[in-house]
Amino acid sequence: MDVLGRPEVRFVAASIALVLVGIGLLLVSGGVDTFTVTGSTQRLAVVEERFTLDADVLFTLEGHELQNNDRPSNAEACPGREASGNHPIIRNTLVSGNLVYAARITETVPTAWPLDRTYKVDVFGDGVLMTTLYLTNGNASANQQEGVSMKVDLGVASGGPTSFSTIVTRLNGCP
Repeated sequence: MDVLGRPEVRFVAASIALVLVGIGLLLVSGGVDTFTVTGSTQRLAVVEERFTLDADVLFTLEGHELQNNDRPSNAEACPGREASGNHPIIRNTLVSGNLVYAARITETVPTAWPLDRTYKVDVFGDGVLMTTLYLTNGNASANQQEGVSMKVDLGVASGGPTSFSTIVTRLNGCP
């Protein structure tokens, strides 16, 4: 008897094909980040990165991590943290054991951000504002691609938002 003609073999082959197509679509979309924390897996989608009034911003998703110590916020008030070639961290209050959303915000080329440029960064989880952070470029350098690394505490040790939007807005001074 022909094994491929059996209904259960055709079902298994079709199921494998659908799984492979689904994996291929996720790889092509590039918008979903999967991470594992203590054996459980969660999918997170980056819904949007929008740069208001400025094409000089490069946003790079760095993923998600489990915070290993408490850290106070350092950029929730304007003008925020100074951007540099070392990409210092801007953050809301980080709590040990919580999940953290991480990204990098830099100028597109070393001379893109002039002296005293300030940005507001709004981070949304599942459409709800999670934090507003600020960064500034008070010491512009022509030979370094300046920027910051961003860490946002999700407020939970597991689960939490499944989609994120980050809106970076250039400001004309502090509000």
